[in-house]
Amino acid sequence: LAAVRKKDQWGFVAYQDGVLKETIPPGFLRAKDFAEGLAAVEESDDAPMTEEVEPALFEEREIQKPTGPVLWGYIIPSGKLWIPLKFAEAGNFLDGRAAVREGRDWFFVDEQGNRVTPARFDEVGVVQSGMAPVRTGDRWGFVDSEGNPIGKADYDETREVRGGLAAVRKKDQWGFVAYQDGVLKETIPPGFLRAKDFAEGLAAV
Repeated sequence: LAAVRKKDQWGFVAYQDGVLKETIPPGFLRAKDFAEGLAAVEESDDAPMTEEVEPALFEEREIQKPTGPVLWGYIIPSGKLWIPLKFAEAGNFLDGRAAVREGRDWFFVDEQGNRVTPARFDEVGVVQSGMAPVRTGDRWGFVDSEGNPIGKADYDETREVRGGLAAVRKKDQWGFVAYQDGVLKETIPPGFLRAKDFAEGLAAV
């Protein structure tokens, strides 16, 4: 499915049998791309919430629209609301986890909308290759997909895993770390003024 916008409303289209079909009519204030069968949407009062579900992906259940401020939730490809509209912000799913925010606190949820991390963070990245960057206060570190700390949070900046490695900064120097055998390893010690993410086995520094 591809997200499309008409005026100030977002929906989704699909190319089926040689024809472009509007599978989910525009009706969302904002919408992110589908990932792992779910798309984050910010709903308006007239957003389309169909009764159809995707039995091959999810078991049917009823989700009620809340009243009050517009919030983020998740829909399945039929357009049916799957995870309630209760988040101030919501990220895409990857490896079965999505970062969401309630108030000022970030945490991770699973594909049923259940919170899976005990701790709350000030900022989070995407879970990839088993870990995600997180910030608490002014220090950055990493957690696994359940929110458990990986190593010490003693970096000034961290980025998401790309090509098996994550860029990290200590003071004004960049290096790279990897999550291997349950341990965070500093595979390339900080020593670069700037560094970009790994792609196809190479990183610009």
